[in-house]
Order: sequence, then structure tokens, then C-alpha cells
Amino acid sequence: MGDRVRVVHDDSGRLVAAKAPPPDDPERGRREADLLRGLHHPGVVELVGLVEEAGTPEVRTRWVGSRSTADLARPLPPVRAAGLVVAVAATVRDLHRLGVVHGALDPSHVLLDPYGR
Repeated sequence: MGDRVRVVHDDSGRLVAAKAPPPDDPERGRREADLLRGLHHPGVVELVGLVEEAGTPEVRTRWVGSRSTADLARPLPPVRAAGLVVAVAATVRDLHRLGVVHGALDPSHVLLDPYGR
């Protein structure tokens, strides 16, 4: 988990990821929330809300866990690697069809839920 993301409880008590924008781009949180608000896809984190923390818009998303594909032991078994590539490729394809480009797709941005999906 990056230094701009922390885990907090929302008003209902569930865990959510709270992501602060980078200091040099405080409006990035608002832009990210606007983008996520229109996306409903099994491969994209679900937007919970946008919270103003000390005047800075902080994006809140459903907590899926802190593990990413960057944390996986290498080398991956071929079947596991292929399954991950297919899942990520399908998500990227769907996002591109909607005109959305991630812009920073790397292993640390491919999160894994507790079941490894």
C-alpha cells in the first residue's frame, strides 16, 4: 500500500481505502472520484465516496486488501500467471472501450482480494 493510502472505517464501520491526492495535484482526488463514479466493473475498485480532509478531497474506495501482484512470489506458476494476465487484460480492454486509460498500470496497481482474485 502506498504512502498516500490508508485504511479507515466508514460511517457504517466497514473498512475502506482512503487515498489522498499527491501534494502537487490536490484536485486529482476529485478527478479520480468522478471517473470511478461512472465505472462499475468487477476489475475496478468500487467508489465509496469523496471526503474532504482538511480541504483536500480524499477518495474512499471499497477495501479489497493490501496485496497486489507485486507481492506474489516469483516465478508464478504458468496457469496462475495466465489467469492474472487474462483478468487484467479483460479489465483494461473494457476500460479502453469506455475511453478510460489507467496511465500507471504496474504490478503494484493490480490489487488482489483475500482469495487472490
